[in-house]
Amino acid sequence: MEQEHPTPGSGSFAFLFDGSGGATAAPPDEVVTRRWSEAESGFSWHHLWRDDPDTPRILAESDLDPSVIQALTADETRPRCTVHGRGVVLNLRGVNLTEGAEPEDMISVRFWLDQHRVIGVWIRPLQAVTDIVGAVGREAAPVSPGDLIARLGLRLADRAEPSIAALNEQIDDLEESCLLYTSDAADDLLCVD
Repeated sequence: MEQEHPTPGSGSFAFLFDGSGGATAAPPDEVVTRRWSEAESGFSWHHLWRDDPDTPRILAESDLDPSVIQALTADETRPRCTVHGRGVVLNLRGVNLTEGAEPEDMISVRFWLDQHRVIGVWIRPLQAVTDIVGAVGREAAPVSPGDLIARLGLRLADRAEPSIAALNEQIDDLEESCLLYTSDAADDLLCVD
């Protein structure tokens, strides 16, 4: 039976993972209230749209420290990884691949990870996150919170590579122009009549 998976561009979504590569889309309230035992191998991923009116309530019901909630919902972020108690706050950035956007206008995605939960927050859609949701739809789901984040990191790097290659070409062109200019200027200085 084909399961309908959430559309990341539509805002918030949630999954329950079995820890063996399977996952099912889940109602967000079920994910918030789900409590895992130490022996269970599964985990949940609840990805929230920061500006959704339900997001503050959901984060408050998730038993997160107020400083973690503040980090997940901050207006401005820098990439970081901070251990906090039995979990990690992780801020990542990806190249803005929205048509017409400047790639250097990076898009942030913020995460709380612990043994059985991934709580993500975004302000704008990020295609690397959509890639992970697509893998879930192809029955190739991550097996742990760390696996989910590692896959996301790879997708961020893969999607950034064309922009980085273009910037490297621009840098090479600038370097060549500078060398030609410097060489011409040196020749002018040496050619004194």
